[in-house]
Amino acid sequence: DPTVRITVLKSFDETFDGYLAMAENLRSLFIALNDEVFDVRKLSIRMIGRLTLRNPACVMPSMRKTLVQLLTELEFSGDSIKEESATLLGHLINSSKQLIKPYCDPILNALLDKLDDDNTRVASAVLQTTGELSMVAGSEVEKHLPQLLPIVIQSLQDKSSTRKRHIALRALGHFIESTGHAIKPLR
Repeated sequence: DPTVRITVLKSFDETFDGYLAMAENLRSLFIALNDEVFDVRKLSIRMIGRLTLRNPACVMPSMRKTLVQLLTELEFSGDSIKEESATLLGHLINSSKQLIKPYCDPILNALLDKLDDDNTRVASAVLQTTGELSMVAGSEVEKHLPQLLPIVIQSLQDKSSTRKRHIALRALGHFIESTGHAIKPLR
């Protein structure tokens, strides 16, 4: 039952990290990444990201595979899978922070390709993930600001989706905070 899995994963807070970071338990968390319910996958990827600092030797090889899988799904899947992959990628970036930094270039390249996706939900999820990535690797994102800012400004002006405008505003805030370019978006 999905509600049981969600409840169990929610109950594993930071006090259980020492136990969860053991290799046998990490395997179970990586199995949960393939669950049919998105919320289960989201909770498990957050937990895995949190555990990267506890046991990087065990987490990183499987996390690299997961990262490749998410980037592949973002590139070649249907719209709902693309949106979920972008969201999961954002949670992974947000929870694993510095350990994801070496992979920022391929992540950013995959995200840039999908920023102008026809599906508003996919484009919004990708924009949100790009904002999260800028908080981890501001210098990498800064190189792409000339490409990113017009898309963000266009999203801010999109009256068809309040959610997209809200996400664009947060992403703009992340870009400004991480790169220090406060005036550039206004030009």
